[in-house]
Amino acid sequence: AEDHKVAGKIVADIQRDSKALQNAPASSSRPGTQQGTQLKRVEPGLPAPISRPKISFGAVYEHHDFAGKPRLVSSTAAMPERQFQLDWQNDATVRELCAQHGNAPGSSGKLVWVGVGSGPVGDQEMSRVRQAVVDARQGSCIAEW
Repeated sequence: AEDHKVAGKIVADIQRDSKALQNAPASSSRPGTQQGTQLKRVEPGLPAPISRPKISFGAVYEHHDFAGKPRLVSSTAAMPERQFQLDWQNDATVRELCAQHGNAPGSSGKLVWVGVGSGPVGDQEMSRVRQAVVDARQGSCIAEW
């Protein structure tokens, strides 16, 4: 619940900033047009291009020790299973934690927050959201350690 509050605050900030940019007067727009609106000429008989919003993904995860205490907190925009594999391959601490859980890659990993965004929450903004959740979780983990 705390993770969603942290993420929600960042997303609200992003949306507020996005609306402020949309409401700002356009210095170079033509009279009678809206900023961000584009007309495209389509030849007869050809389908009109359809704009699809880009989806962004983010996950925050922890690697736990044998007692279930989080020892590493991180985030990814990749599939979590793939990130667990990369962590196991590239980080000796993760391999040590996995050894306590049966030595399978990802065996010490646990997803703690996942989000999907579109519109004003693209990849860069999702990175900000993930980092805020990681920072909040690291603060609470340090207090527990």
